[in-house]
Amino acid sequence: MYAWSPIHYHKDDKSGLKIVKAGEEVTKDKIGVDDDSWNEMIEGGSVRPTPWPEGLDPSNPNALSPNEHRLRELRLQREKLEAEIAGLGGSSAPAPASAEEEEEEDNNQQTSVFPNS
Repeated sequence: MYAWSPIHYHKDDKSGLKIVKAGEEVTKDKIGVDDDSWNEMIEGGSVRPTPWPEGLDPSNPNALSPNEHRLRELRLQREKLEAEIAGLGGSSAPAPASAEEEEEEDNNQQTSVFPNS
């Protein structure tokens, strides 16, 4: 599991305040929480099974949010695909005929208009 927001915790009375940074791996044992608290963290989205997105610095306060980052990546992929599709188009030539269509056309061409010739 991965932290998707900073997690402040005291594992025991002897240790001071500790922080798991967004993007770091985290377990309930590492931060010393019970099952209910752990499940609340998962339900709230602060802990997720998905790693923090590559190329996104969680310590940069001006960085895109993970959702904004993913949307940006999807837009870039879409634009790239649209450009590729536009590059493939442009030809107004008909699609090549299938083998069955070519055979049928050959048979039609061999049929004479005059039956006895």
